[in-house]
Amino acid sequence: MVVTNRQEIADLVLRFREILCSGLQQQVHAIVGYKGGSMPLALHWSDDVQMWMGYESAEDTQIGRYWTVFGLERPFPDQNMSITAEINFPMEGIDRRLGGAFVTTSEDDILVVHRGRIGGGRNGIGKSLFWDNYRGRTLTAIDGDRETDFAVIGALDSPSFAYQVRNFVAEVERIKNLR
Repeated sequence: MVVTNRQEIADLVLRFREILCSGLQQQVHAIVGYKGGSMPLALHWSDDVQMWMGYESAEDTQIGRYWTVFGLERPFPDQNMSITAEINFPMEGIDRRLGGAFVTTSEDDILVVHRGRIGGGRNGIGKSLFWDNYRGRTLTAIDGDRETDFAVIGALDSPSFAYQVRNFVAEVERIKNLR
């Protein structure tokens, strides 16, 4: 079942980011570009995982979501970085315009999942391209008033969670490169 409670989502986003930051221990201040602009952002990187993560703190969020971005290129100070994938969570409830969600399983595991909504600023990159080409694990879960298919990113408490996220980001990059 998709987690919808505001406080539970806030707690899970905090855990999500803390777990990833513990695996991505180097911090680099770079410029992250996105459709319509760019912004300076602290990026968390690991030579072992070969992935960076950046995010906007909840206090800075003006648009009702937890914004978390990822890339696979090694960041350098003040370098312009392109986002490979976003895993954005709603602040509460269900927002099917956002890709990320937390799902609780019957075993009380917390899975981080994605709806397949990818962008990239180029025509033809989107949800259809993702689902037509995604090669990872999927899951059907109760999503409010319906069942929805999700791409499973990983189990939040897995010791290899950072690598699971990296595999998902690499899969998004592979799919985007098909266009």
